[in-house]
Amino acid sequence: MAGSLRDKLPNRALSGPELSAITVKEANALLRADLAFAPEVAYKSAAVSIEADFDLGIPHAPFKLRSRMPPAKIPNLRGPRLIEAVLLELTKMMGRHYGFQGSVAYKRSDITLRITAHLGDPYTPNGATVECLITGEAPLPEPRPERTVVVGLERKFVLENPNIDRINHDMPIIVQRAQLPQAIIPENQLPGEPPTAVIGAPVVENLEFRYDATQFQAPTPAVDQDISQQAAARLGVPQHTGAQ
Repeated sequence: MAGSLRDKLPNRALSGPELSAITVKEANALLRADLAFAPEVAYKSAAVSIEADFDLGIPHAPFKLRSRMPPAKIPNLRGPRLIEAVLLELTKMMGRHYGFQGSVAYKRSDITLRITAHLGDPYTPNGATVECLITGEAPLPEPRPERTVVVGLERKFVLENPNIDRINHDMPIIVQRAQLPQAIIPENQLPGEPPTAVIGAPVVENLEFRYDATQFQAPTPAVDQDISQQAAARLGVPQHTGAQ
């Protein structure tokens, strides 16, 4: 099935913005799979660090991106709201790097994401508004809340077939088609003579093709790892404090 797709559509390399969008989708899936980011739990304080390693193949040298959540006050910092904030910062982080501009593209990408969150005072939301604080890079600053937890998540994934990667991340395959200007040819035009007039200018049209991912080969599965213990040791704080 993948071969027939390749025969029908050009398998152009992933553009910088496409690579950024796929990376955000992978981060979203990684976070939503962890119970620490479930809708039923919220935190009065959080400090989050984001790390991303990109090996995009020759002639692009591997590079690393590091960021931290900017300080912000957020009412009722539930798991999904925290995920949203992390994904926004990840998007901004890549948007500041030249490697994710529209002028570059990649046929193969090896990516490692690491997200470390130091979360304070978890509670069950009961409808009341609680003012919560994202304080920036983990760990939480002193004095820390009585109850804290360190969550460290890592995902490694490979993008090696651009069209299949687009399909498996619910993204369209875009094919460009040029429409030539219309020529006016009189009825008495002799063969070989140029047209008397041309209307308009060449127009490039983007055609979008979408496919059902279940009809094609599955991508190389991502490798996830819980690195909470290692993250806590690196930060120099206990993985859990207080009653959880």
